[in-house]
Amino acid sequence: MLTAMLREPAKDNAANVYVVDDDTAVYEQLRRRAPVRWFRDPASLLRWLDSRGGGGAQNGVVVVEARLDGADGVELIDALRGRGSALPVIVLCREADVPTAVRAMQRGAVDFFARPLPAGVLLRRIRALKRSR
Repeated sequence: MLTAMLREPAKDNAANVYVVDDDTAVYEQLRRRAPVRWFRDPASLLRWLDSRGGGGAQNGVVVVEARLDGADGVELIDALRGRGSALPVIVLCREADVPTAVRAMQRGAVDFFARPLPAGVLLRRIRALKRSR
């Protein structure tokens, strides 16, 4: 899994999809079709953004798992907004329930998907978000 962290786009600003998940499955699904950067947890993404002045990824889309080992993926939305980031956030959940979906949407998620997703659904949504920005 750690080898996924080494698979980065040639340019820092080239990555347009930021996957935050303790499992690399979504990253692996997307990486052949879109410029993707993978982070194991929300803190890693926030450190990466901070190291670039907070603006290194303003044109991207964040995809985050709601229930991460030791972290709450939904809280990432608040952390991004607190840093002035308007990145759209798609929340995924392996064990989706209505309260988690409602909380994610109330915090500003643009979408919430239960996992596993049908092939292509996530990529189509990411592309639509990128076109609309």
